[in-house]
Amino acid sequence: MEKEHAKEKRGRIPEIDFLRGFALLLMIWHHTMYDIRYIFHIDAFAFQDSYWFYRIGRPIVLALFLLVSGISTRFSGNNLKRGLRMFLFAVIATVLTAIVEVITGWLGVIFFNVFHVIALSTLCYVLIEHLFIGRHRASPDNTPDVELSERLERKPDRSVMNGILDVELSERLEHKPGRPVMNGILDVELSERLERKPGRPVMNGILDVERQKAKMIGFLIGFGAFAVAIGYVIAPILPNVTRNPLFVILGSPVAGVQTLDQLPLFPYLGYYLLGCAIGQTLYASGEPFWKGERGLLHTFGRPIRFMGRHALFVYLFHQPVLLSFLWLLSQIGLF
Repeated sequence: MEKEHAKEKRGRIPEIDFLRGFALLLMIWHHTMYDIRYIFHIDAFAFQDSYWFYRIGRPIVLALFLLVSGISTRFSGNNLKRGLRMFLFAVIATVLTAIVEVITGWLGVIFFNVFHVIALSTLCYVLIEHLFIGRHRASPDNTPDVELSERLERKPDRSVMNGILDVELSERLEHKPGRPVMNGILDVELSERLERKPGRPVMNGILDVERQKAKMIGFLIGFGAFAVAIGYVIAPILPNVTRNPLFVILGSPVAGVQTLDQLPLFPYLGYYLLGCAIGQTLYASGEPFWKGERGLLHTFGRPIRFMGRHALFVYLFHQPVLLSFLWLLSQIGLF
């Protein structure tokens, strides 16, 4: 137990793990009901066809999951790698379900679901971050100012000025001859090197990271809200079935094939980007709001936080496990 607490202290955000795990739990329950009713053709859980469930309840759970996934970009060491990994899993899910559909003809195919949405949303965030912050990085020794400062800001007893680590960065540079340092800030040479490069905003000789980050957050909120709105605007005018890949991404089922777990890019890209903005603001310090490590809530929430910590693998493998378990129950005559 103490080891788990120590691990959470080092890098986990308990409330984010809990919310992600809770959303996953609701998804698993939904998929269980769907499998029983539509794959094993048991006359149960008919309320899934109701308006309030499909048009209100399901989107709320998915929006929560995408928001939390967006917040998690604040704590990812490499969002590009994370997005490419999600894209790989999305392709694998599509290929495997297509193979099973060809062989059995009863399951259906995942063409564009939450894996695909998270993968594209993460890569979109990586592009936005690069445009607002990444291309403005400048540092001696080819060390990115932003990554270094953000990584060290989360550590206690580190003094930071304008988002740039002053003491540790200057100490590292003091050991190199010819680098003037004043008041813990590399003043002359760093500012001269930065000012000579066009398109790099400099304030008092220091790269103004915070200003660029504020612009990025504003763009994430604006574009995220637009993506949410456009999703609800185009939904009613999309074709009922299609063979056009663009319409599939926007939410139309594929003609002639049972489409599994379909999820449109809009509005859920918007929820993801809004989550990114939340992560950059509410969790700018990298510290959790949930400080308690004792009590019933913490104890009973541990399994849900465990699911949240391993969300990718839970989501990837829960359907094969569910289908196998339900098939076994059907074979022994329980339904």
